[in-house]
Amino acid sequence: MFVANLVLRMLLLLSGALAMDASYPKVGRLCQQAGILAAKGQIEDAMALFSEAVETDENSPDAHSHLAVALAKQQRHHEALAHFRKAAELSPASPIFNANAARALEQAGQLNAALKHQYRAVRFAPDNVSYYLRAAMLLSSMGNDDNAAKYLRKYRTMAPGHVEPAHKLALLLEKLRRHDEAAETHRSVLALVVGAPAAARGRLERIRRDSEAALATRIPVLEAAQAATAAAAAAVKAA
Repeated sequence: MFVANLVLRMLLLLSGALAMDASYPKVGRLCQQAGILAAKGQIEDAMALFSEAVETDENSPDAHSHLAVALAKQQRHHEALAHFRKAAELSPASPIFNANAARALEQAGQLNAALKHQYRAVRFAPDNVSYYLRAAMLLSSMGNDDNAAKYLRKYRTMAPGHVEPAHKLALLLEKLRRHDEAAETHRSVLALVVGAPAAARGRLERIRRDSEAALATRIPVLEAAQAATAAAAAAVKAA
């Protein structure tokens, strides 16, 4: 509690100093002061300052982004969406503004627009693994499983020790009937679970059981069914 109060006092002092510094942009001062008010729980006052920042400079992507986040925290998602989109429009090369716009658009059910912004986030922050995962989840929800698998593979090469995305990829490969790759991915998932810290194994138990079931039952059954279908088709063709 002492540390939290000390940090708050330091922020207040910084806010006062910035407010007195005429060289610091007014929008920046307003957002700084609004952030401190929000941290103190004075949400309405903070919202007023964030709104004033946008009115002061309608072309400030930071002001729109700050206001959007504040609106979203108040569950005013429709209003927040407009400002998330405006921030990304004003700063189209910003990965964070594009990622925020993508998430807000996805929540609003505008998946094609969301995907466009998520692609931009990946493009301008190619080392951010979370953006690949978000793109994969969006693509999967839109039924584009091939491209979703592509982004999950990329995620896996960048973060090979992450269990959950590897498991998502294995399930997607099953769905795509890429049985050999699915089986290999499930085996790697099991190896990751075995090598995980003891504290994490309980959380990963469901994944472990599912990958074992896939290797023991689901994939062999799918392979057998696929083989039978292929044999039947060949017999028809031969006749």
